[in-house]
Amino acid sequence: YEMHPLFPDSRFPIPDSRFPIPFFHISQNKKNSRRNTIHGYLNDLCH
Repeated sequence: YEMHPLFPDSRFPIPDSRFPIPFFHISQNKKNSRRNTIHGYLNDLCH
């Protein structure tokens, strides 16, 4: 598959575009209160 330009490395392999929010935003926002919103959003997708 084509590597999304927002993913500079292969730590987060995304086989398709089902996830609108790039996973790297989680690590980018570790010191940001928004991470709770992002984690909750991803949890909703996974559950």
